[in-house]
Amino acid sequence: MGAWGTGSFDNDDALDFVVRLEHEGRAAIRAALEEVTKLDTGDYLEAPEASAAIAASEVLAAARDGQISRLPQAAQDWLDGHRSRLATPALITLGHRAVERVLTQSELKELWEEGGDEAQSKAWEEGVRELVARLAAASPVVKAQTPKRPKVRKLKIAPGAVLRVDLDHQWHSYARILQRMPMIAFYDCRVSTPEEDLLAIVNRPVLFVLAVGGRAHKGHWPVIGHVPLETAPIRIPDQFMQDIGTGACRIADEVFNVRPATPGECVGLEKVAVWGPEHVEERLRDHYASRPNANAARMKVRFAPPFGP
Repeated sequence: MGAWGTGSFDNDDALDFVVRLEHEGRAAIRAALEEVTKLDTGDYLEAPEASAAIAASEVLAAARDGQISRLPQAAQDWLDGHRSRLATPALITLGHRAVERVLTQSELKELWEEGGDEAQSKAWEEGVRELVARLAAASPVVKAQTPKRPKVRKLKIAPGAVLRVDLDHQWHSYARILQRMPMIAFYDCRVSTPEEDLLAIVNRPVLFVLAVGGRAHKGHWPVIGHVPLETAPIRIPDQFMQDIGTGACRIADEVFNVRPATPGECVGLEKVAVWGPEHVEERLRDHYASRPNANAARMKVRFAPPFGP
């Protein structure tokens, strides 16, 4: 699960990598890059691994060219004592290959392309391409062969698809794909036996609407039917973003028009983020058990530092 921002460290997976960097050092960088580069051309690269590889490559690029402004303070502090031993030709080349792989085919790239905000998608891609250029300038293997571009796997689930969300061996719930992928509405509908009436499902109250990672759209939750969005329409609620450094907030509407906002205006809104299916299932289980959910609590707006997750 990751916060949805265009910078290399504007997501939880990248910030999780920074924590590993502080504890594991150079080994964390190599592990993040090898997790991506070991995949075959046709293998699917998921968003968390892609985000971590980009973050690791940003640290490598900064070690090589001294441009540390794109790094969070914790990464800058770590790099200060390790720069001289970090930017080896082998690691730089590995970072270049990893970031090229993210741009060639990855869930992260698909989510930005299909997220509905062309300007933000372009800003993300330009930032990653700038990183590629920095790594290429530093790498002794500038002309390394890029893998052939495979066919990008398209999401096969159309808006209006109704999904079954299994919670445990006894209970399940239902969800529905909305118009702006990867947004999904989750219904207040925990049952132990299959519900045959799709209209009864889509007329249930909605617990929350979240952006969910690509596995949810690729068979993790089976499709049980389809109800056009014109039938029992669901509005995508406003969401908020908060700068991890300053705490400044913005609110994004249904079509991702963004405006400045106060933290008070963001209370009760979901944070712009991409959830993993397993985290959504945990949140649903916590809801029906009447207990707080750690991930949802971590994503609430902050009124005082630290503002990050």
